[in-house]
Amino acid sequence: TYADVVDPLLTEADPARGESLVKRYACTSCHQGAGAQNKLAPDWDGVATRAATRRPPLTAAAYLYESIVHPRAYEIEGYSGQMPLIYGNTIPEKDLGDILAYLLTFED
Repeated sequence: TYADVVDPLLTEADPARGESLVKRYACTSCHQGAGAQNKLAPDWDGVATRAATRRPPLTAAAYLYESIVHPRAYEIEGYSGQMPLIYGNTIPEKDLGDILAYLLTFED
């Protein structure tokens, strides 16, 4: 369920820093604006709410973690499945925690 990994990542996570990191890692290219409209990747509006029920028993944070680190573990119908496989190896843990904390602010 990734709790052993996700919980420590979120302990001191900073959602405000996560907001700047999603721009630095170019996440916004696909998850917002034209990328989201063209179904390259799910839009972040309401993502925390959707993530909470997407893959039980995973929590919203665990699902989002899996989606970033292991993007092919669960693919959402209607999306291209083009999420790069590199993020699990290239994003430092502190950055990943901050990004998760930021994404968890997107509730319905």
